[in-house]
Amino acid sequence: MPKWAMILSGVVILGGLVIGYVGLEPGVTNEERIYRIISDMEQAANRRDFPALLQYIAQDYGDEAGQSREDLKRLALQAGRGVEFLQVGVRVRGLVVSGKRATMQADLTVLEGTRPKPGNYTVNVTFERRGRRWLIVKADGWQDAVHGDLGGE
Repeated sequence: MPKWAMILSGVVILGGLVIGYVGLEPGVTNEERIYRIISDMEQAANRRDFPALLQYIAQDYGDEAGQSREDLKRLALQAGRGVEFLQVGVRVRGLVVSGKRATMQADLTVLEGTRPKPGNYTVNVTFERRGRRWLIVKADGWQDAVHGDLGGE
């Protein structure tokens, strides 16, 4: 292979790695990235893959109920042991992205094995862009689903 072809191949591969590392996806908006996160989280919850959910939670997460990321981790471990069936549905009502911050309101439907009917909750989520990732720094409204309030909203 000629030297120029090897150099060109190296540049193309390096360029691909840089684009992959930086997370650049031509034509993909921040809103679309956040919708993908919500979809990934919904699928992970339905698989009961609670560690996968935690990858979207910021280390400095904090909500109005006083929950931290460590609290969420503990809840995920408990759920992994105690929940045999879980069906979660998310319907986004609104999403506003402003710079490196985004807020979302969504309807959350939870059907858990011990409940005769689904619980319905309205959740408010705050995302922040950290480097190349969007992470959840605050979420309120989901706590009733975890703490056994069958009525929801």
